[in-house]
Amino acid sequence: MISPRRPPARKKRPSKLDPYKPLIRQWIEGDSTTWRKQRHTAKRIWQRLVEECGADVSASTVGRYVKALRAENRAASERFLDLAWEPGEAQADFGEADFYVMGVRRRLSYFVLTFPYSNVGLAQVFPGENAECVCRP
Repeated sequence: MISPRRPPARKKRPSKLDPYKPLIRQWIEGDSTTWRKQRHTAKRIWQRLVEECGADVSASTVGRYVKALRAENRAASERFLDLAWEPGEAQADFGEADFYVMGVRRRLSYFVLTFPYSNVGLAQVFPGENAECVCRP
């Protein structure tokens, strides 16, 4: 009887990119504080590795690693919390904005009352930010 044979398991080899991974992470983390157009592309990272570090790695290897690293960072930053609102709950807050009153630009306060359960909101402009303004008839 012939037994089913499996091919031998491949041995994990270290990548040529392994020594440079901390540096790539550092560059990408540094990009988070810069203007979007000034951030590193995978091609620019590969060029810097070759020019500055003398790395013998392919552009596609660097590109795959950068893509995976950015996906990992994106997944970590895309956290959210579901908000659950009961009927009748409300949020109230004051704000400021510029309004034209009789042709004159004035900064006035406004009051916003929202009911998140029904997604209804009301706003009113007032001369001040106090209870007397909100409670007046």
